[in-house]
Amino acid sequence: KIADSEQLKRDHQGMSYDNARGRVVLFGGWDGKYLGDTWEWDGVRWLGIQVAGPSARGGIPSMAYDTHRKKMVLFGGWDATGPVSDIWEWDGKLWKQVAGSLIGRHDAGLRPEHQ
Repeated sequence: KIADSEQLKRDHQGMSYDNARGRVVLFGGWDGKYLGDTWEWDGVRWLGIQVAGPSARGGIPSMAYDTHRKKMVLFGGWDATGPVSDIWEWDGKLWKQVAGSLIGRHDAGLRPEHQ
């Protein structure tokens, strides 16, 4: 679905650029409640992606694109219970949880490194 300006009014979302697909990926945020939606900017418009994934969260979840594995990585954020501690990957079609039970963080930086 194509976004209108009201759907994207939020703050404290996670966002990063997917180099392989040439899209900005946005997840979650806060608009008076925690959001759990996924959006992509294709250079012209924001497209809502209807897919199951991470729980609703704000608190600026950390996001970075892993150029080696060609996946977006999302970590942490903040929800109604406090800091979130899971790690998810987005491949452009599906979210997949890859880890949990870490120490929850929000407003943190994330940058994949490769040797």
